[in-house]
Amino acid sequence: MTRDQLEGVAERAWRRASTVEGGAGALPTAIRLRLGTHDAVALRSALEPRLEEHTKHWRLGGVSVHDGIERLDYQVEIRKKSSPEELLALVRAACGSQLVDAEVEA
Repeated sequence: MTRDQLEGVAERAWRRASTVEGGAGALPTAIRLRLGTHDAVALRSALEPRLEEHTKHWRLGGVSVHDGIERLDYQVEIRKKSSPEELLALVRAACGSQLVDAEVEA
C-alpha cells in the first residue's frame, strides 16, 4: 500500500473507533483539519498548545507544499460539547495572520 492509502485506512479506523466508543448512533467526533500557511513552524507553535487545551486528541497527519503554501493536515478528536465550527473559530483566533485558509472535514 502507498503512504496515502495507509493514512486513509488509519483515518477510517480512528473514526470508527471514535464512533464505537461513543455508543450506537453517536456522532463521530473525529475530523480532519486542513490549514494553509506561509510559515508552518510559526503556525504550529501558535496552534498546537491550543489544541492540547481544547480537544480530546489531535495529531499532525502531514505537511505538504502546493503553490508556495504549506498545507498542514491534522486529525482532531473534538470534545462532545464542541463543534467543528467552534474548532475553526479557535484556529482562526490562535493563528491570526499566520493562517491563509482553514477547513474541516467531518
